[in-house]
Amino acid sequence: VNVNKITHHFSSKKYWIFQTSSASGYYAGKSVKIWPKKHYIILIQMLLENDINVFVTGDKSEIEYNNKITGQFKSNNLLDITGQYSLNEVIEIIRNSNGLICSDSGLMHIADALNIPTVALYGPTDYERTRPVSENSVVLRSNRDCLGCLKKPGWDEQNTFKKCPYN
Repeated sequence: VNVNKITHHFSSKKYWIFQTSSASGYYAGKSVKIWPKKHYIILIQMLLENDINVFVTGDKSEIEYNNKITGQFKSNNLLDITGQYSLNEVIEIIRNSNGLICSDSGLMHIADALNIPTVALYGPTDYERTRPVSENSVVLRSNRDCLGCLKKPGWDEQNTFKKCPYN
């Protein structure tokens, strides 16, 4: 993979990868593993205001979701590459980045294994079982006692929104 070809958009500047969704946890247009779009928009805006270049990524099933987020911005420091590259190419893009911001996902585990700085955004996933372990990884999560509900018997991606008293 020629990373220079992929990252030419930012010349020699470094960039962060931003994964707003988690296709494996996506059910009926929503997932308990991802933030609402408005939170992603605020975070991307903060990164851009601090002159941080951002690649937004995901697989082909996430194109529409990510377009609703990245369409809010008119910035040369933001590039949406959702669905455009193979997993091997995305791994190489991550390897050459400053870091990854994402939910509990496969890309989180890849960046963590590569020892790439990672900010993992956690919701109801079993944090103890799936958290990143690299010293370069940070987990952000609420202090709610109920988090980790997906490890409860009978709780899964399909019914958590119905069962969760906090929606």
